[in-house]
Amino acid sequence: MRLVQARLAVFGLAITGLATVGATAPAFAEGSYVDALQGSFTSQGTGTLIQPVGRTGYSGGAPYSTHSSVLLFDEAIGLVSKGAIIGEAAIEATGMAMHASNAASHGALTVEADTTIASAEVLLNLLPPTGPTPPPLLKLTASGISNTLTDVQTLPLPSVQTGITHFTTLTLTGSLVGGKTLTFTGDAPANTVLYDDQYLTVTLNQQIVTGMIECTPTCTFVPLQMAANAIAIQMNKEPIAGKPANGNFFIGQTLVTLP
Repeated sequence: MRLVQARLAVFGLAITGLATVGATAPAFAEGSYVDALQGSFTSQGTGTLIQPVGRTGYSGGAPYSTHSSVLLFDEAIGLVSKGAIIGEAAIEATGMAMHASNAASHGALTVEADTTIASAEVLLNLLPPTGPTPPPLLKLTASGISNTLTDVQTLPLPSVQTGITHFTTLTLTGSLVGGKTLTFTGDAPANTVLYDDQYLTVTLNQQIVTGMIECTPTCTFVPLQMAANAIAIQMNKEPIAGKPANGNFFIGQTLVTLP
């Protein structure tokens, strides 16, 4: 596994709307986007990034169907303390296939995004000065991951979003989850919280719907966009090596919008 040298970075992955799939996606323009994964980690003013992997998508309203695939991704970003790498956050994934499309039929417009991943692992570990490697801070392994997101609009009705996430296997362990071993299989309901404390949240089938309020004359919320992550690992001021650290790791990212 190659350890990427830490580099200064400015990033803010807010868990709303487009932030989970990157700023290149337009706000509220018909389209769909898919990433296999991405990650970020910052501690003591130094940040490292894993850029979106395997991104595919389209916007603009014309019919489209786009695909991408990545056979293997194996990368690590450094945990930095006082200019020295003291650990790493590593992501390995295999068999990634991404697809985004739209289609019009019988007066309905369907925008779709989906991804499948054969296997994925996120490993957060400190590097010992000497001796054997200590137990992991965090280790998540999963297989048979699929995430499908659709947005259907039949005028004059509002659009309807559906997100389905499935895991053949999933295991979470490590000292950051109290040394527990948490498992999951099958279809994950929307926003299934696998683990949560004041520093760390791990969510399966994380879904975020954004839209606007329309008053005609009754005021109602009209959904326009939905983002979903098969797995979201979010750290907020997690104490690591005596210093607060922030990190976000997203696996199986999808986003769909309608005009």
